[in-house]
Amino acid sequence: MVTPTRTWSSAILQTPIPISFSASGDNAIVAAVPGKIIRLYRLLFVVGAATSITFFDGTPGGSALSGPFPFSAGGSMVLDDSGDAWYMTSSGNALVLNSLNAVQVSGTAWYIQQ
Repeated sequence: MVTPTRTWSSAILQTPIPISFSASGDNAIVAAVPGKIIRLYRLLFVVGAATSITFFDGTPGGSALSGPFPFSAGGSMVLDDSGDAWYMTSSGNALVLNSLNAVQVSGTAWYIQQ
């Protein structure tokens, strides 16, 4: 059996992008590019009030990449770089955060789109 090895070179290629939205529903945090796949490697955000956040592959009606994560006011999420992508979209789809409620969501995501 071959054991896969991780390389940290992906950190060099990651693009940081700010997260800032206050609308309920689908919010594309990384825009779709035809023929490109988005891989999310790191993320941090905080919510201003109670909501649930779900990751989606594309919008509208994209495939759920996670179940809903419930947050109370001031709740936060940190996905640290493990060398493997936390979430990956299909080719040509946006990476979307869906917020159940209209609350401020602020943070940063690091991704590779190729």
